[in-house]
Amino acid sequence: AVIAINNAVLLKKIKDRAKELEYLYEISNLTVLSIQNTEKLFNKIIELINKITLAKRISIMILDEKTNTLKIISSIGIEESIIPKISVSPKENRPSSIVFREGKHLIVLDVDKSKEFRPNKNLRYKTNSFMIFPIKTHSTVIGVINITESEKIKTIEKEEIELLQLIANQVGYAYESIKMYEREIERKAIDREIEIMTKLQMEMLPTKFNLTDKLDITFFVQPYRMVGGDFYDVFPLSDNEICFFLGDVSGKGLPASLFMAAVKSTIKAISFQFKEPKKILELSNSVLAQSTETSMFSTMFIGIITTEDYKLTFSNAGHGQQFILRNNEIIHLHTKGIPLGIERKATYQQKEINLMKNDIIVVYSDGITESVNSNEEMFGEERLIEIIKNHHKEKTEEIKNKIIEYVKKFKVNNPDYDDDMSIGIIKVL
Repeated sequence: AVIAINNAVLLKKIKDRAKELEYLYEISNLTVLSIQNTEKLFNKIIELINKITLAKRISIMILDEKTNTLKIISSIGIEESIIPKISVSPKENRPSSIVFREGKHLIVLDVDKSKEFRPNKNLRYKTNSFMIFPIKTHSTVIGVINITESEKIKTIEKEEIELLQLIANQVGYAYESIKMYEREIERKAIDREIEIMTKLQMEMLPTKFNLTDKLDITFFVQPYRMVGGDFYDVFPLSDNEICFFLGDVSGKGLPASLFMAAVKSTIKAISFQFKEPKKILELSNSVLAQSTETSMFSTMFIGIITTEDYKLTFSNAGHGQQFILRNNEIIHLHTKGIPLGIERKATYQQKEINLMKNDIIVVYSDGITESVNSNEEMFGEERLIEIIKNHHKEKTEEIKNKIIEYVKKFKVNNPDYDDDMSIGIIKVL
């Protein structure tokens, strides 16, 4: 008789263990197959909990990080109309809050006999008993499972309690997998948007510069990230006037790119009506300083070349990198002026210089000269000038390629120093 009883108990344990494994296996499969259908997944988990506990009310509550409250994501036995209104703060003195804070399951047979929970009794429940299990992911509690009005609570066994906690943990891993999936989908969508924006940004920059047979022109930008803040433009104002500018927006990434687009379009629009660099900068600055509420600004060098008399008129908004190479001598192009977008009433200087045959006008951003090597030495303007001197007889496209090649060999990959690189070269033919 003892052997028969022992065999029966052992058989029951084996059957219970098989059923537990079946439940967990089913949840694991559901997590993989239903990752895009969270409602189906959590409803099925609640069905399994119902089979074990025979409870009439079950709810899965997850912490909403935006409101810092526990919200129901799936349930049975609760009116759908009131579910959106139910929220529990982890700081409250309620059973769900206590389990969430302490990370331990709680089983109460009679709420009325518990002074601690009596003020929290929900009169809609038909019984005074409940079970609450914490939902964990890697030892972090992210929610709770509430089980009330269970027919088995007074006879529930230790193994069943352990199984319910295992299921609660499975809920945590399932929820984490779903959130990871959602984040990946969101990341891919953002990457796609950035890819489109990068393409649009690069399409805004001209790549063909055959505007006149009197000038050999090349401009180039290489963003540090997918989108950047360096920019340029070269375009004819008339049959005898070529306008060009190169600028550098404060900051990096998407915000810099958006502000860059605003600066570029403003400058270009005003250029066609006011063909004076000083006036263009002053009007553009007034618009940008008034319209932007951020702390972003843009440095810029702008020039207009009249090909009829070979004259360069230029103005500078805090952009210190530009010069002319003439017969192995350097002529720096300086005017006073603060970056665009800082002070609405800022004024700018304007200067003129007569150009000569074989003059090479060079404008660039600090991403060129401030590139740093492994010894923390800057590339500097002297190296840049030396390269241009050594290759001054070549076409501007070839000079540009040599500069970028030397800078890439010189610099070390370091996010503390890396920046967008841009350069413009104009040779008088």
